[in-house]
Amino acid sequence: MEKILTYSALFFYVVNYLVGWLLYLKIITMKKITHQILFAAIIINLILILILVNLSLFGKMLILFSLLFMAILPLGKKGGVYHRVVSTLGLIFYAIFILV
Repeated sequence: MEKILTYSALFFYVVNYLVGWLLYLKIITMKKITHQILFAAIIINLILILILVNLSLFGKMLILFSLLFMAILPLGKKGGVYHRVVSTLGLIFYAIFILV
């Protein structure tokens, strides 16, 4: 269960991150609701990891930081610098969690 949650979150993160950049660069178009569903899947997955996976304190902190950046992401202008920086930080914290 732990590996499924960990790698599914990574999958959703990478797909959503790539979709965000492709939308920003106007390479693809997508309905807002579809992008929001991918975003929600990441948040749900991170919460499930916190609840169901036995993590060290460091692991919990990384997941919480990743979740925090995902939670504050909608505060910025869609496609703006803030949006790109915060989404990148969320992915970086999750990548550190995967690598450690």
